[in-house]
Amino acid sequence: MKSNVIERPTPSDKDLADQTPFRMTHRQAASLIASTILGVGVLTLPRSTAVLSQQNGWISCMLGALLSMVALSIITTLSRRHYGESIIQYAVKLLSPKNYPVIGMIVGFPLFLAYVVYWLGSTSMVARTFGEVVTATVLTRTPLEVIIGTMLITAYILVVNDIEVVVRVNEVLIPLIVIPVVIIGLSSLQSAKLDNLLPLFQISFYDFMKGVLITSGSYLGFEVMTIFGASSESTGTPFKHQAVGIAVPGLIYSLIVFSGIAVFGVDELKLLAWPTLELVKTTEVPGLILERLESAFLGVWVAAVFTTLGNLYFALALTLKEILHMKSHRLIALLLLPVFYWTSMKPPNVQSLFEWSDLVNYVGLLCAFAIPALLLILSFMRKSIAAESQRKAAENQKTPKPKEPSQGEQPQGEQSQGEQSQGEQSQGEQSQGEQSQGEQPQGEQSQGEQSQGEQPQGEQSQSEQSQGEQSQGEQSQGEQPQGEQSQGEQPQGEQPQGEQSQGEQPQGEQPQGEQSQGEQSQSEQSQDERPRS
Repeated sequence: MKSNVIERPTPSDKDLADQTPFRMTHRQAASLIASTILGVGVLTLPRSTAVLSQQNGWISCMLGALLSMVALSIITTLSRRHYGESIIQYAVKLLSPKNYPVIGMIVGFPLFLAYVVYWLGSTSMVARTFGEVVTATVLTRTPLEVIIGTMLITAYILVVNDIEVVVRVNEVLIPLIVIPVVIIGLSSLQSAKLDNLLPLFQISFYDFMKGVLITSGSYLGFEVMTIFGASSESTGTPFKHQAVGIAVPGLIYSLIVFSGIAVFGVDELKLLAWPTLELVKTTEVPGLILERLESAFLGVWVAAVFTTLGNLYFALALTLKEILHMKSHRLIALLLLPVFYWTSMKPPNVQSLFEWSDLVNYVGLLCAFAIPALLLILSFMRKSIAAESQRKAAENQKTPKPKEPSQGEQPQGEQSQGEQSQGEQSQGEQSQGEQSQGEQPQGEQSQGEQSQGEQPQGEQSQSEQSQGEQSQGEQSQGEQPQGEQSQGEQPQGEQPQGEQSQGEQPQGEQPQGEQSQGEQSQSEQSQDERPRS
């Protein structure tokens, strides 16, 4: 029997390449930002804020989140103005003259190098921090190198996939990270002492704002949108959704810092290496369901570190791919694996690890705040210059250009007097030609009239005689070629206005007393012949 199963052809590489590229939704973008921010910073944030802002640390966390939203709005604006392009692509366009992208690549190379250094250092420090926490709390006998290598290989397996896989992994894991952390943070308030939160604002304004700026470094991770933003949707209002990706970690960080200060106090909090872990240990679950709550917390925290590490790893691989103009990022991801391992093992101890992390955060603040702001200013300037040039071009098209006279033409308004006389001559010739159609020449007319004897001598005017003679003269002139003009007809450029020749003057313009000598002699002869007849 024949099978009813329909065999579908396997799509070829060309068919897969022709498919519509993946577009990240606004919800996925918010999940990506939140999962990138939530990482190793959650363990050290209470200590760093207590050192800088003291009892005001939880307020610094909130203001740091707002400051990060401002930087995110700049990155989102750049992505919307340069849709479908990453920061490498539109930075080259903004920094280079037209049709010279090589200059933009050379000028923007220090900016691109800053992103490479930051993502390289940040990925390495995240892997090293993960190894230190796991060896100190759970796997005390496991070598640090094995833990770091395992996490890097796991992140590499994620990075070799396409951007769609990375985004969907973040979308799935973010609820599993946020919900347990919020529950643990709220449960830790059971042993809080509100007296430890007072007094507020006992530090200078400069120290407080410095604490806000340094605290905003804990929200670093949203700058990956400079790379992932090239695959985001263009519809709707992306900033409103992406701001949620910062607001959720902001609330979690503020809750943890508030609980840490309320439970331990500022002085004790400054001495703890991993204050969040100690905070979780003090939390008791009702009914003794979990005696060691930190184990459950570390399980959730591993997922958070994995997404942070994978996103930073992927962003660095895509950045190097675009700088080097390669087709795929898989080879770059493989070559970066030993580099990450070597860099993560450079700090000799935990104290050096914290110092290296602070230096990386300073570079991250430059990449997240300063560089996007500079590129946005250049984008506005380039657009205003382009609009001004288009406006001038439109005005030039509307304004008609003056017509240049050719070699044989004279400018308008400077016609020669001969052309004017020619127009008058043509009018005279036209009127005379009409007269000549209905009248016979004078010579024929006079012979017929004289033979019949009907017309008296005085009735024939001299003007009729002169008209016949003028028509004969003008007919001869019309037969004459243009280049062989008579002596009375001067060329157009040589004959002055109003000085017409005697043979060209029209009938109405010629005075009766200014007839030529030939006309006068002909009239005298005709008068002498009439009495004889």
